[in-house]
Amino acid sequence: MSLEHSPARQGKTGRPTALEPLLTRDELAQRWRVTTQHITRNYRKMGLRPIAVGKRRLFPESQIVEAERRASGADSV
Repeated sequence: MSLEHSPARQGKTGRPTALEPLLTRDELAQRWRVTTQHITRNYRKMGLRPIAVGKRRLFPESQIVEAERRASGADSV
């Protein structure tokens, strides 16, 4: 099993634990249909806190879903 698909879950600290999927920058760019450079430049503005694994940054799926929810305006109702 590769690291980017290893499960992880968010614990009480808001940081992922071992049961939640992690996406690479390339996978996130594909999901959002943007360039990898866009992800690199803007992930902090989007509220994403990647996990460092060596030189790689892996994005917890729960943070991605939350960023998508905020961007859709679903929390303004």
